[in-house]
Amino acid sequence: MRPLVDALNGLLARLNEASHAQRTFVADAAHELRTPLAALKLQIQGAIGDGSLQVDAATLAKIDGRLNRLIHLAQQQLSMAREDAAREAAIAPMSLRTLCEARVSDFSLLAEARLIDLGLELENAHSEDDAFTIMGDMHALAVLVNNLIDNAIRHTPHGGRVDVTLRRGKRTASR
Repeated sequence: MRPLVDALNGLLARLNEASHAQRTFVADAAHELRTPLAALKLQIQGAIGDGSLQVDAATLAKIDGRLNRLIHLAQQQLSMAREDAAREAAIAPMSLRTLCEARVSDFSLLAEARLIDLGLELENAHSEDDAFTIMGDMHALAVLVNNLIDNAIRHTPHGGRVDVTLRRGKRTASR
């Protein structure tokens, strides 16, 4: 019986490693796709704006629609990979500031394309390098902040302003 138990344990360990490697690959691939797709969209818009690329409106609409779809799919893949990984994660101390800085950075190209001033504001910080440390699930909070920033950018008029504000209360940090 012992050889069978050892073989099953070995199989389960290898399966767990393969599953982890697959989740890591999907998350990395989605993350690596997002930035070049956003950059490609901006380059196409810039080339059309300066006249170096001339395309009829129908073709441009198709290209823009397909590019937006690819960006959305990459974002969904990244969110799903993070949620999958989050199932294994426990609530732990995390820097809300670091998370928000990364999310603001990720959305900066989209904001720039819409001429939106996107920034991160810190209120009542304990110091200049205050991490705004909280107990939380980093992946779930990243999905939440992504959705909030994405919606804010999409629903803010061109030339507007979107600020993510971290505010420290007496016993809490809030967003």
